[in-house]
Amino acid sequence: MPTFKNRVELLKQTENEPILLTGEKAGALVVVSPKLVGRVMDATFKGEDGETLAWWDEDLIQGKKGQNPAFYNNVGGDSRIWWAPEAGGYTTFFDPGKPYEEAQWRVPDIMGKTQFQNIKIKKEGKRQVGVTYDANVQATMYNGNPLNLYVKRAVKMVEQPFSKTNLKKFFADQSIQYVGYSTTDSIKNTGAKPLNRKNGLVSMWVLGQYQPGLETYVILPILSGSNEKLGPPVVDYNFFNNAPVPANRKLIRPNYIVYKTDGQYRGKLGLKPGRAKSTVGSIDLKNNLLTIVDAKINKKGRYLNSLWTQKPGEELLGSASETFNDGPMVPGGTSLGGFYELERLSDAPDLKRGEGYSFTVTTRRYSGDLEQLLEIAKHPLGLDCDLSHESFK
Repeated sequence: MPTFKNRVELLKQTENEPILLTGEKAGALVVVSPKLVGRVMDATFKGEDGETLAWWDEDLIQGKKGQNPAFYNNVGGDSRIWWAPEAGGYTTFFDPGKPYEEAQWRVPDIMGKTQFQNIKIKKEGKRQVGVTYDANVQATMYNGNPLNLYVKRAVKMVEQPFSKTNLKKFFADQSIQYVGYSTTDSIKNTGAKPLNRKNGLVSMWVLGQYQPGLETYVILPILSGSNEKLGPPVVDYNFFNNAPVPANRKLIRPNYIVYKTDGQYRGKLGLKPGRAKSTVGSIDLKNNLLTIVDAKINKKGRYLNSLWTQKPGEELLGSASETFNDGPMVPGGTSLGGFYELERLSDAPDLKRGEGYSFTVTTRRYSGDLEQLLEIAKHPLGLDCDLSHESFK
């Protein structure tokens, strides 16, 4: 496993101009690369010599793999911004008129090649604690209409752990390590046409890519209630058809869903805004690592549908929270690299020319004694179940 310093050096060597942010807690570091589509690339608890927390494709960053501009150059990272939806009339992932087939899917340049500029760093004393940068992006939606946006991303360290449990004791005796940061992405419609249901809509799609494991699980808190009132507890799919994620890879409980994220099966779970809560998270029982990602959900907002199998008129039936586990789509097949994702999506309001909105996502990581991590997870994630392999049989 590379150290945080190794990865920062790699970004320097490949001219990706890393920017380091430092937390109050000793060892808390975050590295950002505006040149790599504004990504937060990684974080650590233990300073430059500490272990890294994000999944990377280091060979791709170093140029050891052939670039494929027509498909997907996935370098990884702890937080990136994409633009939803992935399918339907408003998508930019398919050229107009092309069928929804894997061979036709590609990541547009606005998500794969944008280099943010106008970098401004915020300091507190000697520490760099925040950074902002911006870009203008253009693409064409599936319906043929242009998408023109001004985008500004602000990244800052977050010192306050998210939990109502007694963390003061844990932090006082140094038994829990912590690093946290937030991203606030702001967009403005710079196109001649308004963004609306007729012309097209867009939402912000913020996600992190992490190392999978045989004892790693995503936890999706859900609002309990009847399907008639709130909709189904979860939307699950295998991208190219409506086949659900196998039952032995998920646990559905009244207040949360648990998903095995071992990098061995490609599938996705999503929560509609009527069911989703503000937090999602994951826990690695082998390496004692807890991740909590927080974002507000607009219960009255419109969320865009990314299902490839959607029908006309279903464009606004999307998810507010999602999780993706990479792996082969069929036994013996290939994967996209082997990772899992925690994904948060904004709503999609109408935007006249010059109008915009912002979306903030906060990522907090904890490491330490497993019992203490489970105690921390109880409030924001509602976790109170056995996560052993036996639970999924």
